[in-house]
Amino acid sequence: PDGNDLPGDIPKLIQKAKEGHEIVHISRFGKKSQSDDAGWLDRFGNNMFTFLVNTFFGGKYTDALNGFRILKREIWDDLKTDAQYLNIEQQVCIRCAKSKIPIYEIESKEPARVGGERIMRPLDVGASLSYQIIKEFIFWKY
Repeated sequence: PDGNDLPGDIPKLIQKAKEGHEIVHISRFGKKSQSDDAGWLDRFGNNMFTFLVNTFFGGKYTDALNGFRILKREIWDDLKTDAQYLNIEQQVCIRCAKSKIPIYEIESKEPARVGGERIMRPLDVGASLSYQIIKEFIFWKY
């Protein structure tokens, strides 16, 4: 929606799905990734929430908050997501980790935002993501 995903990554997502990966997503924070859009607060928040998801739920992600992904419809249905707004990406990663469904990550570049002002409010989103982690941990089954 903000023009900071590379259209050239779409064939990569499709190819990995054709190879049998049920969920494939783009990582903005892998070892070979680059983000021209994320400032220090975004990087800190992403690293912190990805660390928490990996620690509490057994994930092995480098970017648990990016929504540029492809997944099989049956997996989507099985995850029974109920998150809204920016929480959906984290909830998918949490529930995949809980269910031992591997997510294949492709490292890529996130270009700078094409236009417009950022509407995400870091403190509000951070509080919402924190609440979601607590809820998913307490209510393990979904």
